Amino acid sequence: MENRQIKIYPSATPFSEIPSGYQAVLISLDGTVKGNLDWKKEKEWASQCIEEGLTIFWEMRLGLFSALLKPISHRTQFLSLGLSLEHFLQGPWLEFHEHSLGLCIYKGNADLSENFSWEPEHVAHFQNWLQDLFGEVEKFQQESGLSVESFKEVNPSQAALKSLGALFCRDLAADYVDLLAGHMSQVLPLFLLMDATSIQDPALQMQLLLKERFPRFEMGVKGSLIGNPAMRWENNALYYPATQNQEKMAICLPSLKREQSVHFRYFSKVIEVLNIQAIPFRVISEQNMTHEWDELDTLFVLPDCLSSEGKRKLMGFCAAGGQVVSLGYPLGVPEELSFKEWQEKIL
Repeated sequence: MENRQIKIYPSATPFSEIPSGYQAVLISLDGTVKGNLDWKKEKEWASQCIEEGLTIFWEMRLGLFSALLKPISHRTQFLSLGLSLEHFLQGPWLEFHEHSLGLCIYKGNADLSENFSWEPEHVAHFQNWLQDLFGEVEKFQQESGLSVESFKEVNPSQAALKSLGALFCRDLAADYVDLLAGHMSQVLPLFLLMDATSIQDPALQMQLLLKERFPRFEMGVKGSLIGNPAMRWENNALYYPATQNQEKMAICLPSLKREQSVHFRYFSKVIEVLNIQAIPFRVISEQNMTHEWDELDTLFVLPDCLSSEGKRKLMGFCAAGGQVVSLGYPLGVPEELSFKEWQEKIL
């Protein structure tokens, strides 16, 4: 099955010439704290593009997250950014929504810990976050290899904590953009453009781009190792949807309540095989499994982190003709294969 794919020209210069072959153009607006919210020139360009038959993909530059003037917890700064979004909703979106794809409010590194300013309050927050995640210092020691007697001794700048620091920043950023999204209409499609090219660990990529953590947003990804995202980001174009052909296989990720780094290492083995064999796939969540399994023939699941509700959903998937590949012990669902059996079948 083929989807109509839109090729978006990622120009940031108003009135620049759009090469042939593109169906949409990215128009960037200054929504930073120091911005005057005067987007007259950009609106004129949008009108011109629409007259030429192009669709608009809007980007709001808010300074997220490395270019914020104040710490992320600064309330007045947050209210100012929210005002920028409301101004967009009442201005460009109201005027051009019939010819628009949606709005992107973040474009940058998927690892949000890069260039993150660790204020004392963030260090304390990180220590509390670790305690909530691990519960006991002993479990943290086993995972990190660090010898500490208390979470209060943990310093996020330690190299051994890079991945955990990235996950903490993911949660911090996810909460922030979710609050910002509260200023927007539910009918406005929202996007995040994540550059994952510097993240060569598929397990970490999966965790940083976990859809369940960004429920209000669709993600465009550059350098994805983990299948097709909603939007594909390349140097000279954005593609929405990422591919014209619907994937037949997907990896089913655990819910946030069951998320553990060790689980994602199992998924990395599947990803390696799928990528080597050039088999198209995507990632779906257990929570939204029934809404996301359209067109799928095969689901890879990890029994260790599957809930009882998730297993019931799998029974429904199998009843509809789908096949489950278990990455652990047998689940006892119809037409189930072990990962080894599946490998032997395709190799």
